[in-house]
Amino acid sequence: KVIHNGFSQKDFSFSKEEKEETRKILEKHKIPKTPFILSLGRLEARKNQGILVQAFADFVKKFPEYHLVLAGPEGFGFKEIKRLIKEHRLSHKVHLPGYIPNEEIKFLLKSAHLFAFPSLAESFGFPVLEAFATHTPVIASNALEEITGIGAYLVDPLNVEEWFNALVHVAMDYQLRQDLVRRGLEQLENFSWEKCIDETWELLASV
Repeated sequence: KVIHNGFSQKDFSFSKEEKEETRKILEKHKIPKTPFILSLGRLEARKNQGILVQAFADFVKKFPEYHLVLAGPEGFGFKEIKRLIKEHRLSHKVHLPGYIPNEEIKFLLKSAHLFAFPSLAESFGFPVLEAFATHTPVIASNALEEITGIGAYLVDPLNVEEWFNALVHVAMDYQLRQDLVRRGLEQLENFSWEKCIDETWELLASV
């Protein structure tokens, strides 16, 4: 039996007083106030951000007001991501703010229009749950289906066309975005610490 880690939603609640803090954090990381797609994670081959850059290159032709923010420290494969950004002439549209402190993550998530998580494999996938908690619609690799459940729009992580279509579909469809937010919050209930503790005790009692 797999018992998932617990996750606390209260760390990602958002008060009115934090709006000014959000503005400061976006300015600090030079993230535009225009609509943006956010992806969190080390910039490396396993995280698969290159496929997102390629899909975004076509997406931004239809939605020129959008930007893409790839937030995370440099890893193995970072040079390839930079190459793709340059190849598609997206230096003015793709932002690489680097490492984001944990306490600032919710501000970026809450400000993002969409959250995209193209990772090829994850042991757990906390950023997806963080996006659920901040009411941010999620598009994710189908490799994370065990974590996302019905809460995310799932796509083949290696299919550029699927990523492009997903970005277009979610960006255009307000009702779909609302549905994804609702389903994400429902899925988040499966990761409460209370459920984690109950399932652990149940497993121990059965031994």
